[in-house]
Amino acid sequence: MVLQSASCIRNLGLLAIGTTLLTLLFLILSGSNTAISRYQPGGVNGPGQQVTVPTPIPHHPHVEVPVVDTHEEEERARKKKEEEERRKKEEAERKKKEEEEKKKKERGNILVILPKDHRTKGDFGFREGGWLDRAKANRAYYAEKQGYHFIHEDLSKYEPEYGIDACWAKIAALQHSFEAYPDVEWMWMLDSDAIILNSDIDLWEHLLSPEAIKRETKPGFGVKIPGTAKIEAQKKTVFTPQEVIPEDVYIIIAADGNGINAGSFFIRRNLFTRAMIDFWKDPYLMSAGFGYREQDALAHLMITHESVVRHTAIVDQKLINQYIDRLQPGDFVVHFAGCSFYKDRDCDKLFTEQWLRADKPEDNPYKNDFKTLPFAPKPEEHQEHE
Repeated sequence: MVLQSASCIRNLGLLAIGTTLLTLLFLILSGSNTAISRYQPGGVNGPGQQVTVPTPIPHHPHVEVPVVDTHEEEERARKKKEEEERRKKEEAERKKKEEEEKKKKERGNILVILPKDHRTKGDFGFREGGWLDRAKANRAYYAEKQGYHFIHEDLSKYEPEYGIDACWAKIAALQHSFEAYPDVEWMWMLDSDAIILNSDIDLWEHLLSPEAIKRETKPGFGVKIPGTAKIEAQKKTVFTPQEVIPEDVYIIIAADGNGINAGSFFIRRNLFTRAMIDFWKDPYLMSAGFGYREQDALAHLMITHESVVRHTAIVDQKLINQYIDRLQPGDFVVHFAGCSFYKDRDCDKLFTEQWLRADKPEDNPYKNDFKTLPFAPKPEEHQEHE
């Protein structure tokens, strides 16, 4: 009996423990935050007494979440963008300044030559009535505005040597300018019966830069004697190079229906052109009786000497030598070549109209007072640089 009673008590104890464990498991699984009743089979509260204990609260360590200052981030981004823009602007200004310095240097290597004798009344250099003074004012203003050199070559001083015709004295004036301006690369010989209509045009961008030469040159242009051929060799037509190489271009000239026109042309100063100019004024050529004088002589050199035409570029007349009867809005230069051949034309009036149209008196101070015209130093003053 005693053994049976002990066995019963043990079984009851095990049952109580099992019940308590099941209760705890149920509460845990049900997620209850209420107090957990634990059954204690013995102790101060006596057997079978329920004891209420607080539900343990799990501990979570405190994690700090960084607070992002949106305004500060935006300010940093703004300053970074401003810095980048500032650097880009500085770089653009630096490049622009370099380009301007380069262009300034290039422009400074250009000489504008005005050949004219006061006493000449023929079509070359033109008539009386203030044409020369107006041409001086026109050239001086343009050269000063663009930063070029300018010289008026008085052809009368070459008359003893070139008394046949004033046109031949142009070649002597050109040769003289070669010696007087050793630092000049390009020379523009523009007759006094021509007016520069647009003083804002930069010759480098307009015609003389490698890009402009390649753009404006007419490749494979046929060159012939403008007047009457004197020898059999002059009757043929020769052609300028099909491929335009800017560095090989030494002469830039326009052509009309008759052929090349020397009223406006550019020549690059180098040893080749120095020799060519010397050949151009050969006594034989000056006495050959060419109808168009120095123009025919230049064409003769191109036709009979392949090395000359190889370095020649022909461009459209509107670029440097547009005639008055073909003048269009936007043309750079108007040339009154042959104007006196038309009896119904008032050439003096036409010339004055174009001269007034070119620059306003308030822009060109030389229009009001011809005595204020600036001139390049006399050639002898440059000899020390040779």
